[in-house]
Amino acid sequence: MRVESPRPLKNGGWFHSFDGERPTLPPPMPKPQPPPPDMGVMMQRYWKAAHPALEEEAALLGVSVQSLRWLGAAYAGDRKALAIPMYDGTSHNGAHPIGIRLRSRDGAKFAVTGSKAGVFYPYGAHRTISPQERLLICEGPSDSAAALDLGFFPVGRASCRGGTEIILHIIEQHSPAEVIVVTDNDGPGVGGARALLESIHRPAKLFVPPTKDLRGFLKAGGSHQLLDAMVRNLLWCKK
Repeated sequence: MRVESPRPLKNGGWFHSFDGERPTLPPPMPKPQPPPPDMGVMMQRYWKAAHPALEEEAALLGVSVQSLRWLGAAYAGDRKALAIPMYDGTSHNGAHPIGIRLRSRDGAKFAVTGSKAGVFYPYGAHRTISPQERLLICEGPSDSAAALDLGFFPVGRASCRGGTEIILHIIEQHSPAEVIVVTDNDGPGVGGARALLESIHRPAKLFVPPTKDLRGFLKAGGSHQLLDAMVRNLLWCKK
């Protein structure tokens, strides 16, 4: 409007015609997005609440409250779901969650908006169970809790093909004598487990439980001794 033309306007400035063509306008500025929630702060709030429903969730899953606590799980009362933190595996102690998996009582699984996919890791179990002897790679937090109840140190994948780079980093950190990849007893689970085995460059075995998953193995009466015997009889995928 400040450039002079033959058509002055009453309110000041000048009018310019584009001869019937629509002017090319710059795209609208994107709306500023709010920062993602701090997953560590959110989990701290759930941990401090110490909701008694955590014991009920453990009973429904068929695992111990202790194993859920080792995984950093808490009950999220505002979401009416079990909340389990996901980590990036870069720290031995005091790790900061990068995401939170939620599990409602009807079995639905989802994540807090803004979560990054990581792994389920029992930072609280280091003093009780050693990851240097035998490290179990499980699928999901409930199988990771079952592995802890069976007396083994687990790292849980968020999906049957997720977290490969994080898992390889954790394996390098701990240098376990054995790596056991535990899969759900289905096609996608076995396929994802075999793909992971191709990336692991140390002694590793594939364990497919005789039940739906490792939690089913525990609920069916499986024990540390039985799983140990079954694993010992497996062939090495890499040696």
